[in-house]
Amino acid sequence: MAYHSFESHVEPQIRNLVNAKYDSSDVINYICGQCGDLDPVKTSVLVHKEPPKVLLILNEINESNAHWSNELSNKYGAITSVFEIYHSSSAGHQVTASHRAYGIILNYPIYNLSTTTKCSIHPFMTYLGINDNSQLQLKPGDEITLELSDCITFWKVVEGPDMTVWLKMEGRDACINRQKAYKITRLRDNTLCLDMI
Repeated sequence: MAYHSFESHVEPQIRNLVNAKYDSSDVINYICGQCGDLDPVKTSVLVHKEPPKVLLILNEINESNAHWSNELSNKYGAITSVFEIYHSSSAGHQVTASHRAYGIILNYPIYNLSTTTKCSIHPFMTYLGINDNSQLQLKPGDEITLELSDCITFWKVVEGPDMTVWLKMEGRDACINRQKAYKITRLRDNTLCLDMI
C-alpha cells in the first residue's frame, strides 16, 4: 500500500525476498505443494538457474513513494508497477462495469507464450490478415479484443477468399499504420496483444 513506510516496511521485505534462499528441498517441496501442476525436478532446476525476481505492486503513486521504483531497481533489480482499480467519484464504490476497469502505470510485466503470429495489411481496407491461424484458432464471427499501445481495441473475425482469416476493427481504425507490419501475441492469461514489428 502506498501509505506503508519505505524504510521500515517496503524495503526490508524486498531485501528479504531478494536475499532468501529458494533452492533448499523444503522450499521446493513447499512451492510444489502450493501448485500441483509444478514438477519438483523442473522447479528445482528453475530455482537453481534463475535468480529471484521481485515485482512490487503499488495501489497508487504519490509524492512520498515516487522514488521507490528507481531505488528498488538500482539496489535489488526489483520491478515496480502500479495497479489502480477505478472507483466512482460520486459514490466511492468500485465501478462494476468491465473486468478491465483498471489502470496500470509504470512497468507492466508481460510474460509471452510462444503463440505469436504475424499479420498482413489488406491492400484496400484497414483489415489485418492472420498469416497463421493454427495457434490462435480464430473463427469467422468471433469478436475479440486486442491490446494495442495500452488501449483495448475491438475486432470482428471475418472470412476472406480461400478460407483466409481477417480481423475487421470495430469503430475507428486510425490506430493502424498501413505502412507497418504487426504481430499478435497471446499472453498467459489468454489476453491478445497487437504490436508493431
